[in-house]
Amino acid sequence: MVGMRTVLGLFICCVHVAAYVPGELCTNFDVERQRCLKWVSTPSDNVRYSDVQTSKSTTCAVERDPAQGRQGMIACWGDDGERTALSRPNEHEVQFSTIAIGYRHVCGIHRITKHLYCWGRGPAAVVPRHLKAKEFKTLAAGPHDTCATFQHNDSAICFGEHELAPPQRTKFVAAVVPSGELSPAGEGYATEQPFVLRYSQISIGQTFACGVVTGDGGYNDGDMSRDGSVDCWGTTKISAMPNERTMTLPAVLSPPSGIRLKYISSGPRYSCGVTTAGHVRCWGVVPPIVSQAVPADAKGPFISVSVGERHVCARRNEGEVLCFGDNRDGQTYAPKGKFLSVVVGLRHSCGLRHDARVYCWGHSLGYRGMLGPDDTIEERIEMY
Repeated sequence: MVGMRTVLGLFICCVHVAAYVPGELCTNFDVERQRCLKWVSTPSDNVRYSDVQTSKSTTCAVERDPAQGRQGMIACWGDDGERTALSRPNEHEVQFSTIAIGYRHVCGIHRITKHLYCWGRGPAAVVPRHLKAKEFKTLAAGPHDTCATFQHNDSAICFGEHELAPPQRTKFVAAVVPSGELSPAGEGYATEQPFVLRYSQISIGQTFACGVVTGDGGYNDGDMSRDGSVDCWGTTKISAMPNERTMTLPAVLSPPSGIRLKYISSGPRYSCGVTTAGHVRCWGVVPPIVSQAVPADAKGPFISVSVGERHVCARRNEGEVLCFGDNRDGQTYAPKGKFLSVVVGLRHSCGLRHDARVYCWGHSLGYRGMLGPDDTIEERIEMY
């Protein structure tokens, strides 16, 4: 017996238990609860996407179809509680190359001008005036903060609810002096000068950020051994003394000594990265449900990782996705197939497949982060 009903605006296909046959939409049936633990959703239209990002209960994707005149346009969907962050994402009438989503804000980099646009609620949704005409290369969003790297020198800038100023380093630079004017020791002079660190990628947690160093890190000395090293920093306290700043990063959030990464992602209180050898390594206050759930077949090499509050997904070089951690809603049951990217929310995960379609899996009823832009999803559940 097959019936139809509509719940919370969702089109649901209800299949009698006796007639239930696991299919493409449900590959993990919970016998005890008599329901499907995994739904796979994708927008019902044939739109192709170039990027997908998700936050706690929100998902946004960048369209890539130039024939329809919507290349770079953004489609967002998610929890009603975050509608203020999702309202009118294309009101700027610009084309985006990449986006990032926080709990209450969305940011994107213009596909042509490389300028940064943000909208939503809170200080992370407001681009500082002095940054509006700058060009950016990469972008990251935390729950309440935004970070980006500049196009011209890969240095990082952050703004939002917390003072996440990247660390300021100094180096000694030889001073140019007239011939014969040496120091009392008969040597030349050198001055200590500040410089900007260079990062290939930034990730943001609840009150901290991490960056993967690129090249020689900005020292301009050709020492490539710094490439892939990791800096993590916390909120900055400005003292009453002039120019005195104190970083407040808990030791547990500091990256492991000597680690070298090619990709990094942060949850609220921990981070995971893909090492240069292709392994996934995590540090910080890692939830036991994550650290104890790493499957036996968690073999790489991996190319990217995405960290949520209680689960993690990683993408292998060949494109297959492996997820582990909290699976009460099926958010770690990744579909088979090859993906270009994978991102995680609180109780759902999404991926961009090789055919440029967005697929999401996990919790959906009463939680709209994995619904398509048209607010519909096909689901198979059991009816009594």
